[in-house]
Amino acid sequence: MEKAVSAKTMAAIDENSQEQYGIPGIVLMERAGLLAWKILREYINPDMSVVFLAGGGNNGGDALVMAREAFMEGFDKISVIACGSRISPSCATNRGIIHSLGLPFVDIGTEEPGASVEAILREADVIVDGLSGTGLSGPLRGNAATLVSLVASVRKTSREILKETRNVYVCSIDVPSGVGDDVPASAPVMRADRTITMGMMKYALLLPAFREACGELSIVNPGFPPIVLDAAQDVLHVADSEDFSLRPLDLSAYKKNRGHIAVFAGSEHYSGAAGLACMAAFHARCGLVTLYADKNVQPLIARENPSIITRTISSGEIASIPLEAYDAILAGPGWGRGGDREDILAVLLDTASQLVIDADGLHVFASLVKKDSGRAVTHCPLVLTPHPGELKILYDALPSELRKEDISDASPCHYKDILTTMSSYYQAVIIAKSHVTWIADGSRVYVVEGRDPSLGVAGSGDVLAGTCAASMAAHATDESLAASALDAVLVHRNAGRRARETYGWYAAEDIVTVLGNAFDALAEARKGSRGIRR
Repeated sequence: MEKAVSAKTMAAIDENSQEQYGIPGIVLMERAGLLAWKILREYINPDMSVVFLAGGGNNGGDALVMAREAFMEGFDKISVIACGSRISPSCATNRGIIHSLGLPFVDIGTEEPGASVEAILREADVIVDGLSGTGLSGPLRGNAATLVSLVASVRKTSREILKETRNVYVCSIDVPSGVGDDVPASAPVMRADRTITMGMMKYALLLPAFREACGELSIVNPGFPPIVLDAAQDVLHVADSEDFSLRPLDLSAYKKNRGHIAVFAGSEHYSGAAGLACMAAFHARCGLVTLYADKNVQPLIARENPSIITRTISSGEIASIPLEAYDAILAGPGWGRGGDREDILAVLLDTASQLVIDADGLHVFASLVKKDSGRAVTHCPLVLTPHPGELKILYDALPSELRKEDISDASPCHYKDILTTMSSYYQAVIIAKSHVTWIADGSRVYVVEGRDPSLGVAGSGDVLAGTCAASMAAHATDESLAASALDAVLVHRNAGRRARETYGWYAAEDIVTVLGNAFDALAEARKGSRGIRR
């Protein structure tokens, strides 16, 4: 599983490589620039006009190495725009080389860029962004911020780049300028088509609010010793398909040992959510699914979904249900928030073997916690699956001393800390759903890159919730909620990709039709590999 690190950790890796292992900073910069140029060179040609934006730090020096290599390879439409008053020694060395080679070089220092700089940018086919790195302590300021704004305003349309018609191509070094661990999500940043990051993945590149500004991501190692990289602490765990942990079912498996889940879902206006969640559980290998629904919707759901065992439910009947007999329980999809929901959820929290709460159930849970803070910690093993709006509702239900900032504008480091705090306070695994999904279990944080807009369709979350409940049932003997949650997110992502390939754009029920194949493909690939068991 790949690691992502903070800027502070990356700076320590850089320092350790130089001081303990004797690798000079200028050597690291040279390799960084050469490796970054090698990647960019695959997508551009010498007929293009390339502008290199170079700040005074190491990112700026990397950009200057790339400019020199472009010149050496015959690119003759090169311009360098430099800024900054504090120039690192290695960057200064590379500025001197650029001057000696006679490359067009505009140093605006700390001045605002004028019309001549804007004219250079307007002629660019490719812009290499080396204005700032991960060490920002707040939003980008000064002429670097102005340059970012200028690039946004001059990106052309109808240019033939990378064999297709698109805007001017922007390649950022390490991070898009303006992105940083302590930068709020609302800050203006460079929007890149590709980001080439050094050494390891960074927290800041994976914040949902910043991720699309990064474009495609590449990682290169400019010379940090592997032993130093492997020792990195305080990391995010970036998961991918090879981290799926469930194996193919035994050939003797049948419905009663494939897991039995209960689903509390559906209401008069949202009966479809219950059906989606239940059918998703079946397609995620669950053997039996029992749905508890209101009397006015139970007949409709039973008629449309004959595979589901359906029961009616009210708060007065919940105590008589043998909840402990189910391997996992799901509550919330299309459930509604009023009436007896709090009473039912309170019993589920006390009695279920393990519980996943989604959608309306999250609103009900937050209401219970506000009324009785003990509810946050007194419950069965629990997974919460909020989208960004629901995540804010759960955040707002925390005690005031734990709510230090607006979660919707949280910086990358604060977002990680907030999810860890919420997971610890609620004693639950939290799946913070987005195009980049973060999963927190109190001690670790996992990240799964989705970046599939086709999954952003009504009912998709219901499918994930049902998949998660089925995964929890399959993991019942593993005592691993984090593995259950991660497996569910990976299956859901894989199913979305398969549905996109099959249907193009689709409805949530189409995700269900490919969920089983997505599950099997991941389980088959799991053979012979370790996966995660937390």
